[in-house]
Amino acid sequence: MKRKEKLVVYTLIGLNLLLLGMLVHVNMSSANAQQIVGRADYAVTTGKIDNDVDAVFIFDRGNQKLSVVVLGKNAKLQSVAPSQVLTPRKGN
Repeated sequence: MKRKEKLVVYTLIGLNLLLLGMLVHVNMSSANAQQIVGRADYAVTTGKIDNDVDAVFIFDRGNQKLSVVVLGKNAKLQSVAPSQVLTPRKGN
């Protein structure tokens, strides 16, 4: 191979490795729920209810209330469940 052809091949290999690294980085840095260290007033997490329905669960630690926001297809708001006071079960 000529020197110019080798340079093109090595450049393309380097570019492919760079693109592969970026793809892996984007896939690894998706938005995941993370626990907050220390005292927090609210805890928020998401969950899938059905194929096209997601929910956001919001727990108010100070008032011991759980609220649920249900999102449908294309992230359109479907419903908001009223806050429920959570009480611990006796005997647990």
